[in-house]
Amino acid sequence: MQGYFETTYFEPKVEAVRKSTKAIAAEMLDNFRAVFRKSEQPPDLDVAITAETVDEIDYSPFKAESVKKIVKTPNKTTYSTLVYESENFGGDELEPSKRMLFVIPEEFKGRVIRDIILKHRKDPSRFSGDGWDPNGAYSRVLIKDSRTENWKSWIDPTGNKSDKFAESRASSNPENEILHDWIATVGEVQPSLISVENVGQTDQAVSNIHGVEVVFFPEKEGVEYQEQIFTPGTSFVDLDKQQNEPTYGGGPRYHGKYPSAVALGGWGRDQENTMIDHDPNKTFYLDRQGQIHIKLEPGKKFVNLELAIGDTHQDGIANKDGHNGTLGWAKIYAGLATKGHMDTSNFMHNVNVPPAGVLAGGPEQSDKVIQDGDEIVIESKSDTSYLMGYRIAYK
Repeated sequence: MQGYFETTYFEPKVEAVRKSTKAIAAEMLDNFRAVFRKSEQPPDLDVAITAETVDEIDYSPFKAESVKKIVKTPNKTTYSTLVYESENFGGDELEPSKRMLFVIPEEFKGRVIRDIILKHRKDPSRFSGDGWDPNGAYSRVLIKDSRTENWKSWIDPTGNKSDKFAESRASSNPENEILHDWIATVGEVQPSLISVENVGQTDQAVSNIHGVEVVFFPEKEGVEYQEQIFTPGTSFVDLDKQQNEPTYGGGPRYHGKYPSAVALGGWGRDQENTMIDHDPNKTFYLDRQGQIHIKLEPGKKFVNLELAIGDTHQDGIANKDGHNGTLGWAKIYAGLATKGHMDTSNFMHNVNVPPAGVLAGGPEQSDKVIQDGDEIVIESKSDTSYLMGYRIAYK
């Protein structure tokens, strides 16, 4: 098909579980590059492919026939995120071999990407299986690096398949897939363009793309941090020290335990986790609803929040990922409160909590100076979350 290239699924060998994340990533990246070169260029072609452009947007080597839609402007912009949303309640239909492109604004092209959150689904009317869908729709996300002009594919740090399966869901409930830790497996990428392609194989493998959220690291200069670690062994990415991967002191590898973590949410706490009483002398406390309040530093400008968090249950039940503990279904909400009054719009809204990972977000207005009494309020809904640590960035 025109403009369609297929990267075969990379199935890590059994011994891959003993390899480092970087080793797995390198092996998967070599596989992707080999298939990319083979499928996008004729065997006897030894020259660069002519760039295909629309309104001076260079998306080579993809063909014009494969590009269904180009989204040039994000619907929402914060210091650390770009949010692109479909104008259609049911999302944009994307047929197999077709792709959508999302243009990164100039002011963000020098920033390093952290995560991409893909909001997609498959309409139930196209689901034809009984538990298993023989016409599965899969989304593949690629980033064009503004420095090298090369396209780079996300690689799952765990070694799982990188293409994301579009679940059968209603229009009101698309799945939020977090393609996390790009810098750990792909390297430092400063994006100019993002491609979301449907790599399904049949006519019924049509997906619905509801949007894309692009999350960036703070700038390397002029940023101060306020950090609190609850679970020993937990740490955040540090670009200056070339620590490109976070670490976690709890989660699936610890049989669903999160030692000394703060339990968020009102669905019951099945572990001995740190409980924080309201103390005006502390920079954080837990209220009776299971929400954590973090006091901000007056006189500074709050620009970004990172949460090291997980939601695996400590029940000893084997899960689909091969670890112990039922996988949770918690959603995180975070917003600003000024002297006890919450902002009407959370800067983190309905964000999926992984078994162990870092979630990040920031306010739309990043030039607002923090006043005495301003705080961040974080809530976990649908299930209990376990907060292993947080980091706040100021400018």
